[in-house]
Amino acid sequence: MSRVVAHGTGPGHDLPIPLFYAVAGGAFAVFVSFLAVGLLWPESRLRGAAAGRPVAVVHLIVDTPAIRWALRLVVLAGAVYVVIVTTSGLSLLAVG
Repeated sequence: MSRVVAHGTGPGHDLPIPLFYAVAGGAFAVFVSFLAVGLLWPESRLRGAAAGRPVAVVHLIVDTPAIRWALRLVVLAGAVYVVIVTTSGLSLLAVG
């Protein structure tokens, strides 16, 4: 009995099309989406007066140097984890 997995999480050999076509289709979709954004949104609308305004309380809390450094360290730890897992083939998480 086969197990049902979430979209895109199954092994590549279960695809109904060759892997090359799946990768090429994904690359084409990304290319078309960036092309559409570039053509339909040629100039930034998020600068100057259109940039909006900061939310006062959130801005005061998130913009502190301690929070910035904490977030940098969390992102660095995540990046190190990804490099370790991809280079060693071992998972550092105890997943069922």
